[in-house]
Amino acid sequence: MNSKAVLVNTETKKENAIYFNWYDYDPQVKWVSNGIVKIGREELSIHQDTYDYRHDSSSLRTLPPQRVMH
Repeated sequence: MNSKAVLVNTETKKENAIYFNWYDYDPQVKWVSNGIVKIGREELSIHQDTYDYRHDSSSLRTLPPQRVMH
């Protein structure tokens, strides 16, 4: 019932979780630009932003946009 997005630096192998959401199975991921990604409803700068529903008092408890299988 949760989704987590982790960035991995391929050179250093360092991992950084940038997205954690409740009631989210397979969120839609769309790159907006080289450093901006939209995951579900959240648009994040991969260099400075993170999203964690546990720290978001206005978090919607509904399913965000999910990945479309072709």
